[in-house]
This record gives sequence, C-alpha cells and structure tokens, in this order.
Amino acid sequence: MGALTPLVIFDMFGLNQSGSITGLTHTVIIIPMLTGPIMAGLIFDLTDGYNLMFAITFGLLIVSILNFLMARVPTQTPRS
Repeated sequence: MGALTPLVIFDMFGLNQSGSITGLTHTVIIIPMLTGPIMAGLIFDLTDGYNLMFAITFGLLIVSILNFLMARVPTQTPRS
C-alpha cells in the first residue's frame, strides 16, 4: 500500500465508494503478506532453495503489471 493509493482511489471512485474499495484493496494485499512467508518456507523445505519461489513471484509480478496496464478510469454515469 503506497502513500498515493488512497488518493488514487478517491480520485477514481469518489468519496462515497472510497471506504469500501480501500477495505477491499487492503484485503487483497494482506492475504499474500500472510501466506507468502509460509509458502516460501515450505518451498525451501521441499526444494532446498528459493528458485521456485522467485519464479512464482516473477510470474505474479507479470500478472500485476498486465492488470495495471489494462486498468481504466471508470466513466461517470449521470444519476437520475
């Protein structure tokens, strides 16, 4: 979670939705933070090295970059 993330969320989605979206982004970030070290330890125990973990991390980085490049600013629809 960077320092600009809440600002970007507010700018893209407005004040009404910023709390819900911030909670969702925190959940998405916390899950890998909790499972990553355990997974790295298990992979090290099974393979005697971290090469597989680095490959998984690199693959997830590529997926993240592609998702970032495909993201678009949501369009505002007029409310009636």
